[in-house]
Amino acid sequence: MAKYDDHAIICITSKRKTVESVVALPDSARFVYLGITGEYCRITNVKIDKTGEEITEDYIPRIAEKISYIDVPEGDMPNVQVDGYRTA
Repeated sequence: MAKYDDHAIICITSKRKTVESVVALPDSARFVYLGITGEYCRITNVKIDKTGEEITEDYIPRIAEKISYIDVPEGDMPNVQVDGYRTA
């Protein structure tokens, strides 16, 4: 699993197959958590590998346009979009 801005990619591999899914998130400022569960199944031998690989903009294919709340007409106060902790 990896996240870049407002997109995340999830890759789950088993002995039989590999499933990959791209998810568009509502905004880029939040964290992503993954929970593995199922009905009438037993999940065992889960292994999570941290690769340390640097995730770049072109690593995850975009499935939705990037939403910006800054590029609109301004009123009395300038538009600010928060993309993380204390950043604009």
